[in-house]
Amino acid sequence: MTATNQQKTRFIGCDLGHGDVKTAELQMATNAQGTDELQMITNAIPSVVAPGTTTSTGALRLDGIVRRSRDHPSRPVVVQFNGASYLAGHGVGKYARPVERMDFERFIEGTDTRALLYTALWPIVNGGSHTLKIALALPVEILLDQQQARAVQEGMATWMIGTHNFTLDAVPATFQVTAIRATVAQPLAGWFSWGLDNNGQWCQGNEAARAPTLIIDIGMNTLDLVALEAGNVSMRYTGGENLGMRRTAELIAENIHARHGLNLSLHEADALTRDVVNGHKAHVFEAGQPQDVTATVRQALQAHGTEIVRYIEQRVDKARQFHILLVGGGALAHGDRLRRQWKHAQTVDHPVTANAEGLAKMATRPRYFN
Repeated sequence: MTATNQQKTRFIGCDLGHGDVKTAELQMATNAQGTDELQMITNAIPSVVAPGTTTSTGALRLDGIVRRSRDHPSRPVVVQFNGASYLAGHGVGKYARPVERMDFERFIEGTDTRALLYTALWPIVNGGSHTLKIALALPVEILLDQQQARAVQEGMATWMIGTHNFTLDAVPATFQVTAIRATVAQPLAGWFSWGLDNNGQWCQGNEAARAPTLIIDIGMNTLDLVALEAGNVSMRYTGGENLGMRRTAELIAENIHARHGLNLSLHEADALTRDVVNGHKAHVFEAGQPQDVTATVRQALQAHGTEIVRYIEQRVDKARQFHILLVGGGALAHGDRLRRQWKHAQTVDHPVTANAEGLAKMATRPRYFN
């Protein structure tokens, strides 16, 4: 028996989002009372990658001279596999031109996504050698097209299942992925996060399981809706559209280009959104001088929020009859707007990582990968 076969299989939930790649795992740990219990461990990194290394700039360094702050994020990590090097994580744009992919083919082709997956998994499994089974979720738009869903799922299995040898910042690791499952819609993963406890058991009561429920998942690329009635998916109210947070980012980038002549990437524009959502002012630099663009960001958020409400009202003409759950990073940006429209709407705990957490809970259930 090989060392790999002797290893205990670890069950990972992974949300390969266009804004962030999120990973989650239930790990046994000791709580404050000194009792061992399952605790959810999560990680999220920006879905930004670039070829190259952090040493490409040579020996030019300003460590100890330039003060680190929120505007100077830590450097990205260097991921190496198959003879190539990639930058991933935070601050990629400080070293190279980042690759920002918003197409669904990124799930299939694997190279850029592989570097992001390794980086997002690293803090969860702490490097080394591990045997993994990975539960994933896909946008509703993919799963509604049976042929496209099959192609994406088969394409992901082609590059994900098998042995992965790589280094992260020169530290070697080996992942043996023995199984994946990518059949769950992203909003349903968020519902599982809300409804299941860390033992994978339903914890919200029988009435909540049967109640009409609408899950609204606002990601970077897509706005996804899944409606449940009596525990079954209602196709009448289920759908997806490219109305994720990239729409806010696009509006911000367009306005800043018109007013300041600057060209922002989607993730740079999205970072301005996150600043405002987190209660900070947003600014860009023009001719070396900071320009406050907080009002521009708020204007874009308001316009995008109106588009989101319009789409939901058109798709779900009886939204008031549903228990509404908000998930995804966009739930933080537009939660107040949606709760003004539907006062009974509820943002799930940890909306950014909720999908990955729900998948991690599902992954440990018996026969999930069968």
